[in-house]
Order: sequence, then structure tokens, then C-alpha cells
Amino acid sequence: TANGQTAVARSASALSGVERKEFLLTAACIFTAATALTILLLLIAPHSALAWLGLDRHAYRLLPWLTIPVACSSAFVYLSALLIGMGKVGELAMLQVLASLVLAAGAWPAARAAQGGEPEALVWLLGAGVATSAATALVLISRQRGLWRTLFCHAGCWWSQKAATKFAAMSAGLFSSGLAARSEEH
Repeated sequence: TANGQTAVARSASALSGVERKEFLLTAACIFTAATALTILLLLIAPHSALAWLGLDRHAYRLLPWLTIPVACSSAFVYLSALLIGMGKVGELAMLQVLASLVLAAGAWPAARAAQGGEPEALVWLLGAGVATSAATALVLISRQRGLWRTLFCHAGCWWSQKAATKFAAMSAGLFSSGLAARSEEH
């Protein structure tokens, strides 16, 4: 997600008009590109992906299935940032509880299936949890007519270099502060 959830949430709440539209659409393009690159890595370079993820060769057959939770997770992160930016924190909390319920309901059957030689069941469980969250977030956001009008009906463009630079600066700042905090822990 290019470390951009906070950047999207801040900008969704702080910006207005064309500047807001261009930032949110540019961020959506960045999220989409980062997700596509991750999925391509899983599909085109599975051995490199296994090494990078620290998985053994037995996980090879799971990589194509991981693309589903990766895509749904990315969508959920972006959509949840929009919800936060719109002040819909209660709805976001409900989404997180819903995902937990889906995971809890599927944990036993997925574990049994994995024990029986079908490790794909665990990936499907992950996918079900994030797909439920992403779909529900999309439904909640679709009810926000003002946001849709702002994004798709007003002047502005899908990609703005100024918005991309602002997104990169915010994301890089968040990433570096996260690294600094992590290094202080160790």
C-alpha cells in the first residue's frame, strides 16, 4: 500500500475541492500500481517471492492464491483510509470486527483442511476475511454521495504530479519515522 494509509486519511479530511480529488485519485493510482507490482512478483517471480517472504519451497503452490488476499488487503487499506478521512471511525471498527468474525468462523475448518493436506484453505481464509472487509467498506463508502461526486464529477485529473510528490513525501516520512521507532526498540 506504499505506506500511504495515513497520507490518504489525512488528505481526505484536510483537503477540499480539486486538490482533494486529485490527491485521492493519484493515491488510488499509487495503491493500484503497488498492488499490481506485488501480484506480478508473486506470479512471475515466485522463487524470489518465496525467498523474500522467508518461505520454503513447499509454499510455492500457495503464491498464486495469495494474490487474492493481497489485492483485497490493498483495497481495504485504501477504503479504510477514506472512511477515517470522512470521520467514519465507528464504521471502520465495525468492519474490523466483521473481518475477525469471518476469520474466527473459518479458522477451524481451514485448519482441519490444512492438516489434511490442503494448505490453500488458510489462504482462502485470509482472502475471505479481507474480501469481506473490502466489500463492506466499498458499500459504506458508496453511500457517501458527496465523496463520489467530488471524485468523479468535478474538475481535476486522475494523476497529479504535485499530489504524487505530496503522497511520496508523507509516505516516506511515515516510513522513516517507523524505522526510527523500530530501531529504538532494538
